[in-house]
Amino acid sequence: MGIVSRQSIKATIATYLAVIIGYLNLGYFFPKIFSTEQIGLISFLLGTSTLLVSVFQMGIPTTIVRYLPVVKKNNTERAFYLFSIITPLVFFIIVFGILALFSSQILNTFYPNNKLVEEYIFYIPLFSLLIGFTGIWAAHSNSLLRIVVPTIIEKFISRLLILILIFLVISQIIDFDLFIASYVVVYFICFLLTYFYFLRIKEKRNSNQEKLTPLFRKEILQFGAISFLTMIGARIVENIDVIMITSILDLSNAGIYKIAFYIGGVIMIPLGSIGQISSPLFAQFWESKSYQKIHDLYKKASINLILIGGLLFVGIFINLDNIFKVMPNGHNFLEGKMVIMVIALGKLINMALSVNGHLLQNSKYYYVNTYSIVLLGILTVVTNLIFIPKWGILGAAIASALSLVVFNLVKFLFILYKFKMHPFSLMTVPAVIIILLTSFINFLLPEMDNVYADILFRSSIISFAFVTSAYYTNISSDFNAQLNKFTLNKLPWKRN
Repeated sequence: MGIVSRQSIKATIATYLAVIIGYLNLGYFFPKIFSTEQIGLISFLLGTSTLLVSVFQMGIPTTIVRYLPVVKKNNTERAFYLFSIITPLVFFIIVFGILALFSSQILNTFYPNNKLVEEYIFYIPLFSLLIGFTGIWAAHSNSLLRIVVPTIIEKFISRLLILILIFLVISQIIDFDLFIASYVVVYFICFLLTYFYFLRIKEKRNSNQEKLTPLFRKEILQFGAISFLTMIGARIVENIDVIMITSILDLSNAGIYKIAFYIGGVIMIPLGSIGQISSPLFAQFWESKSYQKIHDLYKKASINLILIGGLLFVGIFINLDNIFKVMPNGHNFLEGKMVIMVIALGKLINMALSVNGHLLQNSKYYYVNTYSIVLLGILTVVTNLIFIPKWGILGAAIASALSLVVFNLVKFLFILYKFKMHPFSLMTVPAVIIILLTSFINFLLPEMDNVYADILFRSSIISFAFVTSAYYTNISSDFNAQLNKFTLNKLPWKRN
């Protein structure tokens, strides 16, 4: 997959380094120094901010990636750049102006007994503005096939700065109030870093730039409107569970759910990296009508995602009990145990169905992606309303996983029907068998007395069994090539 492999692997490595820090933050230090209610508040603020970002961005990040090849060809890059900045800024002012007018009614209706929500709600516009425009700069970088540095800034540097804030809380230099305020500063730093990186890599524009024609402006506005619906549906799915748990249950349950969801959702990180670099390539392939390249990319992404996601799923499954043993005050979070597995399984199925959303989003049938994600948003809200009152946070997990599977099946079936393409190959079945067999090995291993020794012991045994099985069955040429490059080329018995 060439540049896809290089950029996505680098971005994934950077992201997983960030995950280590993220786990220290959310899985270790947060339970140690904050109450479940305070953790729930942080999750609520960020979740609500991210949801509102998708409203005022109006699909601009996706539009940037989709139309850059056309903009270059038409010599309208400067006008397109200004359009990508002014549009979300105008909608930010409109959205938060309306919310400010009705803030009292919103609080009294949905959060009447949550004093913390009322006290800290004014941070939401600040988080939203910084997250939204950091995403704009990152999209411009992604459109140039540069995803690594924006990923490092967004996922690694931000979490490293938050870790520093945590140490300041532990040292009693700052309290919870100042921690939240400093959280905004972290996002501001990431905003600046992403912006200056884009300025450094942006291509020189022809001095004789054209303006956007009314017809083309109308086209990108239509695409942006469709992308807006797609993005809002995605953000509803990502954040509505925490928001609804806060409203239906309380902030404490939201805090438990957030940590469990974070652990279970770790396996989705490779999909984000591969999707980021695949999207501009799909745009190029559709523009040049390179249909075989589209199909090849679709299939290769699937098998690589099954392997990477499968290894991570097995790693979570075999260490499920150990996760709560090493977590400070882990007994307070045991209710999230099954949440982790339900979310992880839903995410793994999503990865197996490959980058279908990116494929559709850059095709002439991009609106199908929107229809399906609107369906997903509605389904997620309805199932949460049904399942949360019955089963609490486990109900929220079931609702999210079920909705995600239905959503991806809809896209899969459309692509199969319309393009006669599917993401599976002859190697899909052996990959699934490896996941099942290595999971079963866990039941044959003895349990060590020391929890850290047990994690190291079973993770090493099962990772070795998984990787060697995948390597010697040659399930993925990209997987084998990268393994050879970084490790096996140095071994005398490497596979030819």
